[in-house]
This record gives sequence, C-alpha cells and structure tokens, in this order.
Amino acid sequence: MNTRKIYGFILWEKWKIIPTFENDYKCSTLGNVKSIKKYGNSLERVFNKVIFREKYKINLRRDGINNMYDIDLLVALTFLNYSSFYQKSYIKHKDGNKLKNYLSNLEIVF
Repeated sequence: MNTRKIYGFILWEKWKIIPTFENDYKCSTLGNVKSIKKYGNSLERVFNKVIFREKYKINLRRDGINNMYDIDLLVALTFLNYSSFYQKSYIKHKDGNKLKNYLSNLEIVF
C-alpha cells in the first residue's frame, strides 16, 4: 500500500486489478490507473487523466481498440463490484464533486 497526502489528510492507496481488464490495468482507491505491462525499464506506468464534460476520463486499450473510460466507473468496477449492465443503478459522488474519484467518495445508487 502507498500513502498520499491530500488536503492535509494521509490517504492509503490500495491497488487492485480492474475486472474487465484482467491482465492489463490496475485501479487504486484514490482513482489512479496504471498499466501492469512492462514499459521500458519500469514495470508499471501510472496514466494521466483528462477532464472531459466535468469528469476525469482515461484512454485505455482493450482488444486493440482505444476507448475513453470514466475514472469513477473504473473505481466502482474494481472496488464496489459495480456492473451497470445488469442493474438499473448509477455511481454517485457523495460530495457532489465529480472530480473526486476516491473510493470513500463513491456509492452505488439503485
């Protein structure tokens, strides 16, 4: 586990493999995404996020095709066992700020 200081608080960052990207990417409890494939001398690479329509998004490759994914969706898939395909639910940011994609700030609303 890694620690990160944000807004004066020390937060624990735990990494877990994203279920739909079994051998390619990991997501953290703080909303970071990294590749688990080897790039040059480093074993893992943390990706940069972009803001698009008031949300953080990231470009990931799956089956040879690049797609943009919401960071909150990746955190929910990884840590909250979220699947929007089977349930009529959505991801809610507890404080209303869609740029804070920490696990502690996300919940699934049915």
